[in-house]
Amino acid sequence: MILVDSNILLDILTLDSQWYDWSASKLGMLAESHELIINEIIYTEISICFERIEDLEETFSGNFFKILHYL
Repeated sequence: MILVDSNILLDILTLDSQWYDWSASKLGMLAESHELIINEIIYTEISICFERIEDLEETFSGNFFKILHYL
């Protein structure tokens, strides 16, 4: 299980010109052999990339990431 930092996700979501390739590559490599998780704090930090909560939820509704809830 690997907790994915919000900076990695933001690199990918914003198509960051400097970090997108590296972040996407590393995330893809890790996803092959590990469960990728985000927690509620990371979920909140990346929400700034979305105008609607429905878009955020749709992006993370698949099986690629598991959302870890504290409560």
